[in-house]
Amino acid sequence: PELLLIGQLIDRSGMAWCIQAFGRPEMLQIAIEEWAGSSPLYTRRMQKALKYEGTDIITIFKGLQLDIGAPPQFMDFRYTVHDRWHGEFHLDHCGALLDVEPMGPDYVKGMCHDIEDPTFDATAVATNPKAQVRP
Repeated sequence: PELLLIGQLIDRSGMAWCIQAFGRPEMLQIAIEEWAGSSPLYTRRMQKALKYEGTDIITIFKGLQLDIGAPPQFMDFRYTVHDRWHGEFHLDHCGALLDVEPMGPDYVKGMCHDIEDPTFDATAVATNPKAQVRP
């Protein structure tokens, strides 16, 4: 878990630089491209390395559990599997929200919707091209 948290903290410091250098709107776009571009690569690599390849919801959820953007104790995901192809998740605790909440509602919307919505899709689609993640 600590290695995942280190990755998260390095990313957070990079995003602060992006805000200073380019502004908040550009930082949002950089964050989306960063996660959406890398998530399919490391998701498939983890599946192969840890031998949990598949296309069902359990495989997608396992990928989210191991995602560098969701280190344990920083992001506390809770999963419900309805059947092989359907499930739900929610966060009991979200460190990302706590990071941006003091900066105001624009940052909360940016993190919780503008960034997270498309990047959850990118992670799920890496496992199953027909998958969708919707708030």
